[in-house]
Amino acid sequence: MEPITAIIFLGLFATQNKEFIDTAVEQSKDGYTWQQIQCRQVNPELPAITIDTPTGKKLVCNKLTK
Repeated sequence: MEPITAIIFLGLFATQNKEFIDTAVEQSKDGYTWQQIQCRQVNPELPAITIDTPTGKKLVCNKLTK
């Protein structure tokens, strides 16, 4: 990947996922750590970075826990 492409990608990712990033940073400051969980369907009330499956499901496989 060319450097300019990577910069554009990271900028778009950060912009589109601002709520998630802000929540993760705040919780990390409060002592939360990332834990891998069994993949499950997304709770639409919580910000998350999702894995979109070919069947159209949105899954989450990691969460911040204290």
